[in-house]
Amino acid sequence: MRAMVLDSPMPPTLGSVAQINLSEAPSYEDIGAFRLGSPQRLQSLQNIIQQIGTTGSYLAADGFEVSQDELTKILDILLRLSPSIEWEMTQAGLNELLDSDEAHTFKVELAKFRESPLTSLEDLRFQLMLQAVNCVDESQPIDFNEVEALYPEFLEATPTFANLVFPHSHLCSQWTGERDPVPAIENMEQKLSGQSVLLVAGKLDPRTAYSWGQDMQASFGERAALVTVTEVIDHGFSFSGYSCVDDVAVSYLIDPTLDVSDKVCQGNIQGRKYNPNAEVHPVKRLNDVQPHYINNRGQ
Repeated sequence: MRAMVLDSPMPPTLGSVAQINLSEAPSYEDIGAFRLGSPQRLQSLQNIIQQIGTTGSYLAADGFEVSQDELTKILDILLRLSPSIEWEMTQAGLNELLDSDEAHTFKVELAKFRESPLTSLEDLRFQLMLQAVNCVDESQPIDFNEVEALYPEFLEATPTFANLVFPHSHLCSQWTGERDPVPAIENMEQKLSGQSVLLVAGKLDPRTAYSWGQDMQASFGERAALVTVTEVIDHGFSFSGYSCVDDVAVSYLIDPTLDVSDKVCQGNIQGRKYNPNAEVHPVKRLNDVQPHYINNRGQ
């Protein structure tokens, strides 16, 4: 192996989809607070979530009611990758709801948003492939009841988004196909035989948690350098318009023998070269489509 760049890596040790999702859950609170612009708005949103969980809806001060379905839609939008047209459409109304307890604008803006269901053969094929890869790779699978028992931990880890993301933890809980996990590699630093590794991870990546990049770096020992991308909700950063990341990656790929140090790259839109004609990678496109689940917990 001449060189290796791992961008937005998965966790190196967790053995089930449910445990992977749980380890990712705390990052959603950081993403929510960043997108809303203040911890106070996030707390107001949590208060609305709690009220809807108790009564089934939330009555704002202007007399307009927020439903469970509307709540689910906006939570989904909050975790969309940037730039997000849906977020641009609904941001002003949500902020007015959270700041002034007025829901009229929020409801009008949200009504303009129409989901695009996965209907193409490519999209459906991707979803089936995603399930197969995840479930076949499980090294420590857990059953339906064991996944259900994790629900309180999800609520503690992400009180804002628990009911949106927890159902995905059942992706493999009833999987009946074979499993063929890749064995965990121990003493990775010794196996690298002096070869360096470059890792890239985003602080606000809603698909692969930043902590997973840190865990992966630790698994490689001192031979790994981590590029941390900040201030942008995105997934997959190298050769995606982030010049700071690309400069490090290109230098490393040209000469992997050079010492590479940890680096922080600002990932805001101002620091990104955007090409409107560039084709969107299928992973990024499909990762912006979140499933909506029927919530049977009354929340």
